[in-house]
Amino acid sequence: MTDGLFFRMRIAMKMCKNIIFGYLVMAASVAAQMPLEGLSWLSGCWRADLEGTVLEEHWSTPVGGTMVGFSRAVEQDETVFIEFSSIARTEEGVFYTAFIIAGNQITPFKMVALDSSEVIFTNPDHDFPQTITYQRLSAEELLIRLQGVENGQEKEESYAMKRENCP
Repeated sequence: MTDGLFFRMRIAMKMCKNIIFGYLVMAASVAAQMPLEGLSWLSGCWRADLEGTVLEEHWSTPVGGTMVGFSRAVEQDETVFIEFSSIARTEEGVFYTAFIIAGNQITPFKMVALDSSEVIFTNPDHDFPQTITYQRLSAEELLIRLQGVENGQEKEESYAMKRENCP
């Protein structure tokens, strides 16, 4: 294990403590009587193999008004991106909250649309993306779209994910 990777892992573990505390605080405000069953299709493990990069995203089942997830990107056997996420119903609405390890940044996106095959979250004040869309293409396929403006230019990234067996 390289020193750089070891250092990043130590920092990630310290940040995990903060994440757990944040999730506990958030869970305290969750209205458990309003479950998120409409998002059960997102539960499970998803993977995309892109030219030298493997993207993985894992989501728990919706229980108690929350879903918890994480994602990572791996290039040439090196983890280059880690994100912990939650989807939670609060008194202010349903929010997708992302915690990106590299930037020690927590960013909420409010759910603005949900149907049987798509959910859309927005945060117009975020740099990029301002919109995150999860679209179920089939029981085994998921499309993730990140959209918004970056440096004054419209930008979109799309990731076609396939369901895989969870480890």
